[in-house]
Order: sequence, then C-alpha cells, then structure tokens
Amino acid sequence: MRELIATSALPPARVAVSQTASVEVISAGSYVRLQISSRDPAPAEIDVLGTTLLREPDSCRALDPIAWWLAPQTWLVASREHSSTALIAALESACAGRSCAIVDVSDSLVALQVSGPSAREILARGTGFDVRAASFAPGRSARVAFAQLPVLLRPIAEDDFELLVDRSAARWLVAWLSTTASALS
Repeated sequence: MRELIATSALPPARVAVSQTASVEVISAGSYVRLQISSRDPAPAEIDVLGTTLLREPDSCRALDPIAWWLAPQTWLVASREHSSTALIAALESACAGRSCAIVDVSDSLVALQVSGPSAREILARGTGFDVRAASFAPGRSARVAFAQLPVLLRPIAEDDFELLVDRSAARWLVAWLSTTASALS
C-alpha cells in the first residue's frame, strides 16, 4: 500500500500583478474550527493563546491567532505562528467541560491575498456583498459567494484582503482573480 503524503494545494507565491493590484497565495497556516453545542450555555469569554473569540456576527479578531466568527457559537481560529496542535490544545483547555467539536481543517483551506488600489473593485466583481470601505473595514469578516464559490473574506487593511477558499477550488479562484486583476490594468 502506498503512503499518503500531504502536499500544498498551491505553493506560496505572487500569482498576479497589475499596475493597481496583486494576488498572492499566502503560506499555509493552521486552521481549527470550533463549534460549541447549542445545548451548552454560551461561555462569557473564550481566550485562545491571547486572542478572545468575538461573539459579534461577521467579526474577525486580527491578532495571531486570528479568530473568524462563522455562526453563533462557531469560529475558525487561524494562525501562522502556532501549530494546529497548539491551537487544538488551547481550545480544549478553554472549552473544558463543554460539549463542543474542535476540528483541524488546515489541509482543506488555501489563503489568498488581494491587495492594491483596485482590490475592492476586483472583489466587487466577484460578489454582490458590499465591500466598500464604509461597510467592510478591518475587524469584519464575511462568508460570501465569491466567483460562484463559498469564500471566507476579511479586510486586513484599507486595500488589502484575505480570502480563504476550499483547497479543491483554489487554482480556479487564483485564475479568476488573476484574469480580473489583469483586466483592470
């Protein structure tokens, strides 16, 4: 029997550059999903390696680890500094005595970064979600249909965005973003 070897869906690289935007594949990080049972009372606060999980819908704590609010009592905790093992251990400790699911989803996601003065325009071409700066600033996040794919999206800075996409669709989305960025040049 052959041994399965995990490989990166896409290696970290700048994949598209135009005069007004760039698209990059960000190095793989650790991603852990936490879902607390709806039968358990919501804890007052959950702290994971110095980051408090926010309860406000569509919020995102941008420190490392990054805490993406996904749904009531459901978060995605991401880190470039900590391993998924460390995130899981911290979540298990923070949620001790609660009924919850903690799942390492690191191998299922690819992170992309779209930046530059045209970044919001590129994003607006891929979704009906309001990505204007007044509506979608750092500290926010959204699960959106983007270029017909489910994507997690967050602004990092004014003209800088992170997109998390399923590994199986990453190459297609990179091609779509590259084509759109080139068309805006």
